[in-house]
Amino acid sequence: MVESTGHCPYLGLKQNQAIRFASPTPEHRCYAAGQAQEIPLVQPDYQTAFCLSSDHVKCPLYTGSGLSSTSGPGHSLTMAPAGATSIGMRGWLNDLPARERMIYAFLVTALAIVVAFYAFASVGLIWGNVTPGSDPSPGLPPASATVPIEATATATATARPTLTPSPRPTLTPTPSRTPLPSATPTEILPTIESVTVTPAPTIYVPPVIVPPIIIPTPTFLPDPTTPPDLEPIPTEEAPGWPDDPTPPVEPTIPPEEPTIPVVEPTAVPVEPTAVPVEPTAVPVEPTAPPEAPTALAP
Repeated sequence: MVESTGHCPYLGLKQNQAIRFASPTPEHRCYAAGQAQEIPLVQPDYQTAFCLSSDHVKCPLYTGSGLSSTSGPGHSLTMAPAGATSIGMRGWLNDLPARERMIYAFLVTALAIVVAFYAFASVGLIWGNVTPGSDPSPGLPPASATVPIEATATATATARPTLTPSPRPTLTPTPSRTPLPSATPTEILPTIESVTVTPAPTIYVPPVIVPPIIIPTPTFLPDPTTPPDLEPIPTEEAPGWPDDPTPPVEPTIPPEEPTIPVVEPTAVPVEPTAVPVEPTAVPVEPTAPPEAPTALAP
């Protein structure tokens, strides 16, 4: 059962059995019994000697023989008690590996920076919206920007006082302390920079000149004339039918009549040998003439 990888197949982390480190760490757990089991807290070379080497087949947890109270020379096996783990956040952090502690510390620091930035921005926005001398209570309306006439009226020596209005002072708005209708912080819209539109250079397009269409006029040529010094060339007429047809020529040689060859007999005809017999009885003549046929009526 010795593996070529050089480590115990039941070695894993407390959070995940499939992950292990190449160096000894308290986060290692033994899954030989089916569940996560703490590795004995002995000398630091225990995991190096058994869990992370090819000698893991000799580990008591791997073989299932159990841990003895006494071990070989140089090894004092001591099991960590179940309740010996630290309690609280500090104990939880101590149980984590160094890499995970660094990750959690980075996340907490980043969160603290973000919270501090938003708090500082909110305080600056609220402080900029509140003008000095105005009532900070949000329920009251803001102070008017105009100066009342009674505040600058001067009395004259006459019995009836007359009010002489003084010129109204002009208020110069400051960019940071602008009075708002309420003390509620509002979002300041960003200013949009003006964009100068540069006209594009005009492109000169030369006009298209269409050449005129010239229609040629027909010219009539005179008929060719034969020069006087040239004689006309005679033309030969094609031979035609004669005026008087010639009679057909009768043949002078008479046609030969067909001759039938006569076949000469090769055999000599046989002469008859029997003599004809002459009749001995005289023929009897008829006594009554035959009746003539009568015609039938139609």
